[in-house]
Amino acid sequence: MSNHLSCDNVQNLLPLYVEGLLTEETWEEVREHLAECPACSRIHKQMSVPEPVLEEEAPRVDYFKKVRNSRIKAILTALVSVVLIAAALLVAFKLKSDREAAELARSLAETPVVSYDEAARVLVITGTGNYDQSDLTGTPNNAASLEVQDDNFHLTADLHLLRTWEAAPLEMLPDYLERADRSLAFLRSYLVEHAPGTKAAEQAEKYVELSICSLHSASWRSEENRIVIELAHYYRHIDVLYALAMMNPGKVEWQHLAYAWNFSICLDENGWFRSNLNELDTEVSPQIPYAEAYLRAGGTKEPTAENVRLSSDAVAWYNLTNGMDWDGAATEIMPICDWDLYTGSKNAPGAKDMSLCMGISLLNYLSDRYGFDKVSVWCFGERSFEEAFGVDYETARADWAHWLEETFQE
Repeated sequence: MSNHLSCDNVQNLLPLYVEGLLTEETWEEVREHLAECPACSRIHKQMSVPEPVLEEEAPRVDYFKKVRNSRIKAILTALVSVVLIAAALLVAFKLKSDREAAELARSLAETPVVSYDEAARVLVITGTGNYDQSDLTGTPNNAASLEVQDDNFHLTADLHLLRTWEAAPLEMLPDYLERADRSLAFLRSYLVEHAPGTKAAEQAEKYVELSICSLHSASWRSEENRIVIELAHYYRHIDVLYALAMMNPGKVEWQHLAYAWNFSICLDENGWFRSNLNELDTEVSPQIPYAEAYLRAGGTKEPTAENVRLSSDAVAWYNLTNGMDWDGAATEIMPICDWDLYTGSKNAPGAKDMSLCMGISLLNYLSDRYGFDKVSVWCFGERSFEEAFGVDYETARADWAHWLEETFQE
């Protein structure tokens, strides 16, 4: 790009840019950046005008028709408040530059704006991150729906459904939104860093539309400029469904599920489904027959990414040695083809004879040996297995099994 402003700089300056409070030189730099950067331009447009209604989303948008004006007012009120406070502090403390003013304005706006439309019974939250600082205790318990506008995602939810799954939905919402924001940000940055130039990194740039408005099975699709996910009863699996949505396979095979769950279990520290390592003690429980091998290989109780991955490898070794007919967790003993999200052929390689932990272990082995970008290229359908790794599947699986035996042998 022609000027020296980064995307973070520009996004911090956008409130002042919208209100015309920047110096002429900085205003021109932001304008040039917006002309060249689709991501920042999209955020600028969201601040300036109501987002367009897509014809195919008519039923969902109509559901929130009564609160659209409330949402716009909340956003505008938040922006005006931030700008006025920033302008006052700019004078009081004699800040030296527009960038310092924007940084201060951003810090003042860290806590999301929470409003409630009593007539429509809709809870509206506007902000980005720091949701755990939000106080929802004053919100009426008869709130029927939720709308959240975040830089990383837009979420709509039926609070009646959430009440069937959680004892106190308004109390758990800040933590849920904070985890969702951090997980999506993590997955995006991880793909861009570790799979540059691939379809995975390209998909990670898209905006995310989420909804929890149905009890039906989860669904997802990747569109030109956004990822659309119906979380349904899988709402806590947001990172898993996000990865599946980015891959958007015609049929979900074992590698797609393993790739998605690898983020949630092994990589993303914000995920809900990381392995419980506290039970892997030196006094091996009959319910955890792989614990001794895990500890022998150097595993500890610390919930690090390395330990979580090692526990999946230990499960995979035990599965290969003793099968999956034992009293373990679903990820440890259930064939991948038995998962609700699996839609591929049950006769496909890895469908019946592989658990999710085994799939995660195999993908991590391939990633270590050939590179995470190669794994992404294969899982996102850009190349076949042999084209991606230069070896056939059966040979790679045999090499992985041999590596597990060497790692966990007595």
